[in-house]
Amino acid sequence: MATRTRVAVGLCVVLTIIWVTLFAAGCAVGGHRPGGALVRTGVTLEGQEVGGLDGEALHRLVLEMARDRDVRPVNAAVDHRDQSAVPGLPGRRVDVAATEKAVMTARPRMAVALVSEAVAPEVGLDHFADLPTRHGHTARREVALTFNVAWGEEPLAEILLILERAKVRATFFLVGTWAEDQPDLAAAIVRGGHEVASHGYAHRHIKQLSPDQIRSEIERGTDTVAKLTGNRPRIFSPPYGEIDGRGLDVAAQLGMRAIMWSADTVDWMRPGVGTIVERVKKRVGNGGIVLMHPVDQTAQALPQIIDYLTGQGYRLVTVSELIDESRLLAPGERASAGGFFRRAAR
Repeated sequence: MATRTRVAVGLCVVLTIIWVTLFAAGCAVGGHRPGGALVRTGVTLEGQEVGGLDGEALHRLVLEMARDRDVRPVNAAVDHRDQSAVPGLPGRRVDVAATEKAVMTARPRMAVALVSEAVAPEVGLDHFADLPTRHGHTARREVALTFNVAWGEEPLAEILLILERAKVRATFFLVGTWAEDQPDLAAAIVRGGHEVASHGYAHRHIKQLSPDQIRSEIERGTDTVAKLTGNRPRIFSPPYGEIDGRGLDVAAQLGMRAIMWSADTVDWMRPGVGTIVERVKKRVGNGGIVLMHPVDQTAQALPQIIDYLTGQGYRLVTVSELIDESRLLAPGERASAGGFFRRAAR
């Protein structure tokens, strides 16, 4: 009997030790019980020393940081000055639980950042399919350089070389018949990492076409560019900058967003290199879309344009990047739904 009693007591002791060990391990992972595991020595969270904090203290700190860093998304809107659709901006939400886990499992003297997730705007560009887009959101210090291409092979080759040297990516709206005639240049645009988009098939006046003809013009242009480059365009720049409600409806039905511009160089008239550069300087702004063509004067002006824009702190991106509503804002950029933007009446 005494032997059985000693065995039972011993078994209880062993079970107690196992339970205490498992409880301590749980605290080390969760980190939410007072008196449980502590953050390891020297660990920092967003540059702030958090070593030695217990789970409860860490939880309070992360919640405080989240209040300062959470960003509400901004819905797409209408710029009433030109009746264009402006893309929305994603918000940012700190994942408190994931952040706490990253801190509690961090090695000594490890730097940890807040774990965040993007929050999509409730209203996106798709809500305004009946309007073109002329610029990105002004919270982004970005500019998209665009080229409408229906001719100008020699200047285009030079433009591609300039962009390559400057490590700049641009958007090229290609006419379908041009791409068929110049497949090597179309392929060179893609090899350079640039975006290829549609400028219609035969460079026809959209407003003068029937709905069926509009569909054919856009669809054939898109299919041709996709076939020759391997990249299917999702954006469309109407020839001559002409589009009405019928054209916008057809483009939307084909899953295409109509793109215009906010800074027109009118370089096709060859006004002079200096004039082209000055037009960009005067008309460009945050989220700007610059319209150019492959002409000799533009090739000469392009290095100055790039130097000016980058010198002013603009990032040079493609149009699709500019209007991407899933990209988080860069450090220093601030989102605002105010200013000249408003929600359209639907």
